[in-house]
Amino acid sequence: METESFSTAAASSVPPSRRRFLQASMVGVVSAFMPATLISLLSAPAAAARTNRRNLLPPIPKFAENPYAQSALVRLKALIESEEGGTFPGFSRHTSALDVGSAGNDVLELIRAYCYEESPLRGSADCLKAIVDRCDCIYAYAKKVSAEEDFAYLAQLSEILLLLTELMPGLVSKVRLDAWTAALESVLEATAAKHVQHIVLADTPGAWAMADVRIIAALAYGGMVLPRSRYKSLGLSGLRLMDKVLESDGGVNYSDEQNDCFAYHPVYVTTLARLWQVSGEKMASDLITATEWYIPISTAARGAGEYYTAPSWKQLWDTTNGADASVIVFGITGSAFNAGHLAKFPPPPSLFLASFYRDDVQAENFPEQYIFYDQNIKGPRGRNGDFAFAATGRTTPNSNRGKNTYVGCMVVAPPAPAPPPVVSRQSAAESTVEDRQNTLYIVGGHLPAASAHADSKTDWADGFLIDAALAGVGIEVTTSPRVDYMRVVPDDLLNLTQRETLATTTLEKAAALSAHHRLAAYRHTASDWFVSQAWLFTPQRLVGLLDVHALSDQIACDIKGVLRFVSGCADWGVPRKFLSVGDTEKSAAYSYGALTARIVEHDFAGISVAYTNTYNDTSRKAGRLVLSTQSAGTKRYPIGSGHFFVVEIHPTAFAPAGKINRITDVAGVIGLEVEEAGGQSYQLLVNDTSGAIDLGPRFREAQGALVHDSGECYRLPQLPPIVSKAARPLGKLAELASLANLMDVDGRDQRGNLADEEKNRDPYLLKPYRHKVILK
Repeated sequence: METESFSTAAASSVPPSRRRFLQASMVGVVSAFMPATLISLLSAPAAAARTNRRNLLPPIPKFAENPYAQSALVRLKALIESEEGGTFPGFSRHTSALDVGSAGNDVLELIRAYCYEESPLRGSADCLKAIVDRCDCIYAYAKKVSAEEDFAYLAQLSEILLLLTELMPGLVSKVRLDAWTAALESVLEATAAKHVQHIVLADTPGAWAMADVRIIAALAYGGMVLPRSRYKSLGLSGLRLMDKVLESDGGVNYSDEQNDCFAYHPVYVTTLARLWQVSGEKMASDLITATEWYIPISTAARGAGEYYTAPSWKQLWDTTNGADASVIVFGITGSAFNAGHLAKFPPPPSLFLASFYRDDVQAENFPEQYIFYDQNIKGPRGRNGDFAFAATGRTTPNSNRGKNTYVGCMVVAPPAPAPPPVVSRQSAAESTVEDRQNTLYIVGGHLPAASAHADSKTDWADGFLIDAALAGVGIEVTTSPRVDYMRVVPDDLLNLTQRETLATTTLEKAAALSAHHRLAAYRHTASDWFVSQAWLFTPQRLVGLLDVHALSDQIACDIKGVLRFVSGCADWGVPRKFLSVGDTEKSAAYSYGALTARIVEHDFAGISVAYTNTYNDTSRKAGRLVLSTQSAGTKRYPIGSGHFFVVEIHPTAFAPAGKINRITDVAGVIGLEVEEAGGQSYQLLVNDTSGAIDLGPRFREAQGALVHDSGECYRLPQLPPIVSKAARPLGKLAELASLANLMDVDGRDQRGNLADEEKNRDPYLLKPYRHKVILK
């Protein structure tokens, strides 16, 4: 295959010692210290990109001024200079699929640096050696393992071969290229067989969106470089599945129809963006456009991401900031709110992202005071300055994994001085796998490591923007004396929802969620422990009532009401302690950083606190506030037995509510009366039966009250109106959903129209499954 000759300009960028080594190789003089395996590689002319039949090297606007490109070059030079021997740091017998994916991301960036005409690394022999060293390792790994973790690295391996074949012809020996191709093809064949059914059929219940999108890309790229065109058509057909898992406010259904997770959402965007560049398939671009609102509405002050609406096994609080996805969405849509999110963080170091750079739109910050209905989570989302909260209203009928909370909130730490705009050479070279494992393309999704700007109280400059967060509230039933809480999903802990029914209400100044569900262990069948929950949200607080009872005789060790708090993870954030801030005969209050939790009423035996890890580190930056029966061992719980508690969570800077009472005087109704310190009062009533309930004269006589049934929705003027997924304009592969599939459990479809039975409702009759919020 024809190649360009090694240019003088490219040669001048190579260090003198390395240049002499390269020149000796090119004239056939083999140095004694030169590995024999590299002779065929370095004996070829070191050419940069010559062909670009596909959009493999899209133009990078203002390369010399582009902050993503310039920070990427700093990082890549550090990677090259850190090379030792014939392998690269961090790759060993302990390597995992995520390590391979991370190394593949580096290779893709190194190839771009080698090929872009404006790049100072164009034609660099040291850059070429770094590419080959990594490819030797990662393709050897792929050849040895099964396809079980193919999603972690296969898209990178497919695209690498595509780039090497089309952009760098003749620079890798045929022996090497054939070995890498054989390794790729063996995994691709197994992957195609494993995924073909649910990808082709766009099988939503069988989807793992953030894994599937990478498999789709891997197959598409594989079909472009290997003589099996069916790979490409299979991959691109998967865009129909990517459409089906996308919600109207831009979030993506996680596995088992769970909500999106902030740490994984960028995978969907970055993978589709590169697939769009390479394939030209318009639908991939349309899908990215449809995600425009996800990051602006899923972050709080200063861009902090929330995790309390994520799947239970992903509520581990990552520090991913989502800048990589915002770069792409902003580049394609010009969204001022995504630009506002980007402005809060250093530029992600990525030549891939650099192709989306633009500076022609004024950045805008999302509002700081709001409550609105978020279609991604089918529930309310709110913010009041540094305080933010959300409630998960999505049901997961096909899941045996469930949720461990419906609610959560956080207070974002005060801002510290911003860190340096470009990562240091040292921190770039030492960046870890954990920093990169969740994004298909290496984009540096985290803030730099500790710097002189770090604030010892907030650690904001160290990458964790949260002072304290309520990660979840729920009921737990333990079935053995010693539950290992260090495990993400213990088998002897019933704490996840199944067979749930719920409703949400979103108003301009308040919101509510109510739910019935059974308790279950992770991936186990539902138990006969039945839980009722009722939650009220105001700009100043969350107030909840949780009740659990046995539907049949049960054997268990303990019943617990649990509030889980987070203040950091691994090296991020700082550990917090619960401090008692008030105690009476019936209630107890504790502060945890900038949040206060008050147990207003309960019938448990006692309250205790415990500290644990956010995930599998040893930092003890998570806390558990536990109400317990304090049982000494396994005991029998007869049918109907159970416990309840009422809790208030609010920022420590806000005053506690003036009054919080359980509503107990209407048969079949559970509910709360809450009075704010400023005088605004709320009543939340939930039908705890299977039939209609007349609320009686007490509520009929409420003068001047505003009564809102489940299903009332409020939207911010900045947001698009509530629309069906069918109304979303997508490419020719899109499938339109039927209106019947758009109906929410609360009787309102996603167009924002009340169902017929709601139009002439009796404001004093509470039907299943409904709740009422009464404002006075």
